Amino acid sequence: MSAAIGSRQPDGCIGIHLNGIAWKPSESEIASADEHERKLIERIKRYNDDLSGYNKQQSTRPQTISYALANSPAGQAA
Repeated sequence: MSAAIGSRQPDGCIGIHLNGIAWKPSESEIASADEHERKLIERIKRYNDDLSGYNKQQSTRPQTISYALANSPAGQAA
């Protein structure tokens, strides 16, 4: 919805906020990337490979984390 509003650029809309944009660069995008773009692509790859565990957990088995929080005094304190 935000992207649609932003693309129409109505009066009073000075910007939109997007969260969790998924993008996987194609082989041609990687091959034609400049140094700055390559660094961004490396950061995206690191996030997807190493730092997105909570998102993956929540998107596939969200109850697992709730069990830990509900059944543990330490989890309740957190």
